[in-house]
Amino acid sequence: MSALVEDLQKQNPASELIILFEIELSASSTIYFHSGENVGSTITFKADGTNDQNYTSIPVHAEGFSSGGQSARPEIVFANIESTFSAAAGTDYNALLGCKVTRRTTLKKYTKVPGSYTSNNPPEFPKDTYFIDRISNKTKSIVTFELAAAYDLEGIQIPARQIIAGACPWIYQGAAVDLDEKNKCGGCT
Repeated sequence: MSALVEDLQKQNPASELIILFEIELSASSTIYFHSGENVGSTITFKADGTNDQNYTSIPVHAEGFSSGGQSARPEIVFANIESTFSAAAGTDYNALLGCKVTRRTTLKKYTKVPGSYTSNNPPEFPKDTYFIDRISNKTKSIVTFELAAAYDLEGIQIPARQIIAGACPWIYQGAAVDLDEKNKCGGCT
């Protein structure tokens, strides 16, 4: 990331910031897109040192990712012009609830466009990871999703197990219920 910081500290970084998005629909299916000006244009980026990934341009507006001390609840608004988003995600927007959204920020010169960066690990800012929490607005032309951090989702506990005073839930510590009292070691059940 030091090359990215050095470029941004220049008076003229000679490249614009570009924001890339990923929505993980399942373990094997992910939508990759950016909010570029030309609908249908593609940007190639090597995320996390993996294979090149093509990010398609989809009309999208995202805001609220930075937080001033409290948990951020960003919103992402998709325009459904020419059904670009519906073609990628489907028309059942409720199926997207709980899906992981990753936001990546880098300079355009570090993507694979003319005059681009050629390294295996192009620099980028730390990525933001959120989950689609709810649909806050839906019309014929747009759909707005409210995002939440993993620890801010309804019904999620941290830690993800219940803590009970005076008892340990770990069976491996030697006091499993199916053992005779003489074979138990420790007080954990």
